[in-house]
Amino acid sequence: MVTAETAEDAFEMYKKHMPDITFLDIDLPDGNGNEVLEKIKEIDENAFIVMLTGSQRTDDVNKAISNQVAGYIVKPLTREKVEHYLRKYLKHREYIMGTTLGNKY
Repeated sequence: MVTAETAEDAFEMYKKHMPDITFLDIDLPDGNGNEVLEKIKEIDENAFIVMLTGSQRTDDVNKAISNQVAGYIVKPLTREKVEHYLRKYLKHREYIMGTTLGNKY
């Protein structure tokens, strides 16, 4: 697991580690997570990213959705919410692996 405190660090860590799944907060000390999301999608259009926020600002939600996030969690973070997206990622990975191998679902 890799963590970052700032938008700049989040993007740099993503480039360095290219994680399978990313939980990205929208409200970062030095910027908006949606800006980081856009930069990540430029280098990895298939990135599996779940946005996190303590806010329910409609514009942030819409922007994240338009950037094809895998999901959106409004804080507080709970084990159940995180596990939901981990299961979703595993299904996504199975689908991608099956597609890559030429299998149809």
